[in-house]
Amino acid sequence: MDIYMLSIEEAQQVPPDRIQALMPRRWERAGRYRFEKDRWMCLAAGLLLHEFLSVPEAELCWNAYGKPYLPTGPYFSLSHAGGVAVLVTAETPVGVDIEVIGAYEPLVAKRVFTPSEREWVEKEPVPRFYWLWSIKESILKAVGDGFAADPASLEVPIAMYPQPAVWKGQSWHYAFCTYQSFSVAAASCQPITALHFHPLQL
Repeated sequence: MDIYMLSIEEAQQVPPDRIQALMPRRWERAGRYRFEKDRWMCLAAGLLLHEFLSVPEAELCWNAYGKPYLPTGPYFSLSHAGGVAVLVTAETPVGVDIEVIGAYEPLVAKRVFTPSEREWVEKEPVPRFYWLWSIKESILKAVGDGFAADPASLEVPIAMYPQPAVWKGQSWHYAFCTYQSFSVAAASCQPITALHFHPLQL
């Protein structure tokens, strides 16, 4: 699966007035973030959409959980962290998540992972904690729930990878890896053989 990436440094090469003209709703949404870095990550995600889907922002819709989508396709998913935004597109539902790898957070693990998942994580807490977190979020984003759903209610058979996870009656395939200082995962109802990264230059 191809993962397209855009850094905020690259996004900042685009004049702000052009960004505002291309995507006024995302510009307004970005303005709600407290920190400038977060605003630029939001805008970088929008620039990825503009670059690869080439559709006017007015054609985008949002579901009840805030997930953007195109009524006529294709499917896509966005994520951003640590100064980088990522995008995946597909002909079937898809999700992606990127996280900065940091320290193990056992209290968070206890809240969002099942006992069998925690057993797997605790054998190598870093990066496994972040891998599993990214996998869960990518599946929930593919479905469209995001973290409106309880992540602990989604059991990922990670110890039996690549066996898919089952969520809401659908099998979800996933792939995950460490890329530079990030944990990245993608999920799809179709098998994923590998993740391929494509940094974008505007």
